[in-house]
Amino acid sequence: MTTRFLSLNGLAPHVAMVLALVSGCSGGSNLFDDNVSFGGAGSGGVPAGGAEAAGGSVVNPGGARALGGAAGDADGGASEPHADAGAGGMPEATPCVARGAETCNAADDDCNGVVDDGCPAGINTTFSKDLPLLGDSAGGAAFTDDCNDGEVLAGVGVTMGAFLSQIHGLCRPLSLELSPNAQHQYQVTLGAVRTLQAHPGGSSDSPTQLACPNNDALVGIRLAQQHYTLGDGSVAAVTSRIWLTCAKLVLSEHGGQLGVTWEGPKELAPASGSIANGSAWFASSTAPEGLVASRLLGTSGSWIDRVGFGVSHLGLVMR
Repeated sequence: MTTRFLSLNGLAPHVAMVLALVSGCSGGSNLFDDNVSFGGAGSGGVPAGGAEAAGGSVVNPGGARALGGAAGDADGGASEPHADAGAGGMPEATPCVARGAETCNAADDDCNGVVDDGCPAGINTTFSKDLPLLGDSAGGAAFTDDCNDGEVLAGVGVTMGAFLSQIHGLCRPLSLELSPNAQHQYQVTLGAVRTLQAHPGGSSDSPTQLACPNNDALVGIRLAQQHYTLGDGSVAAVTSRIWLTCAKLVLSEHGGQLGVTWEGPKELAPASGSIANGSAWFASSTAPEGLVASRLLGTSGSWIDRVGFGVSHLGLVMR
């Protein structure tokens, strides 16, 4: 048996006193033997490994007992923690079982610590351009209202008296939802509506919402215009009907790259003014393939003179 001795002169007085008292009560045992622990069972100290003390309570569950150090290190240095069950009271994590190449299924198939790596995580928007304004009325002040990044236009709110007198955009945020029945295992979803500013500011006509179906985005507008005689006897071109075209947003693959596009465009029933009749002429605008409306623009004075929209490219954010 190898015996090491510690000098009491280098310890604080109260520690030295405790060691001296313990030495006197140890029944001749060598306190500094490598195989003897301070406060071992029966001495009134901390039981090794967190066993019950004399009073019946569990103390020091981690089992730290060396002077000035961590558990199991008699020289005062820190020992490495144990991850096995029982050492810290926490069981080991269940090991990952590799199931092959990573697929988009909300699981870590290749056990690299990342769930669905290489799969889509979200959608961003990049503004592309404004499409031409529709309408033959030359008056009014210009307005431009943008959806936020990651949002698209999903409808408009209008007021129609004799003709279109006010308009505002309806934006909705984009997100992805894992769906085994969707193309490329994800479906594009749209969140709650955010209403843009109305133009012109005041209107006494009843409001109407032309909202795209759930998870569809705005991709086209069509106007019917007619001549209308104003109170001063002048004649102006006004919008007597307005239609929206909406389409479902889906994931698609082009040239080996996954992206977002739209499919299945459908025109909604129009909002109509009281003067609408067969004398109208029409104008329309449709977003290019792969682009969707993200900006409402036009001109307005006492009513809506012209209206149109700007379009954005939709891009996938990958994990």
